[in-house]
Amino acid sequence: MATIIIRNLPDQITEDRLRELFGGEALVKEIDVTDDPNPNTTHRQAILTLEMSAYEAEQLAKRYQGMVIDGHDIRIAVAHFMG
Repeated sequence: MATIIIRNLPDQITEDRLRELFGGEALVKEIDVTDDPNPNTTHRQAILTLEMSAYEAEQLAKRYQGMVIDGHDIRIAVAHFMG
């Protein structure tokens, strides 16, 4: 499993839209959409848990980095957890 953080999402983004964009039911196991914790923005962020390796998540982040969703250039980072 891998986790990615997507920032600068438009306010109206839905979990269904994110699931569709990032691989569907087979890959997206969990989605948590919240307000971006950055106090200088009013945008949304999403944390996605994906059924893939960390390497595959890094490749996905590179591929979709800067993608425009409803006029917002998204920023993607892979979360690396210490175990």
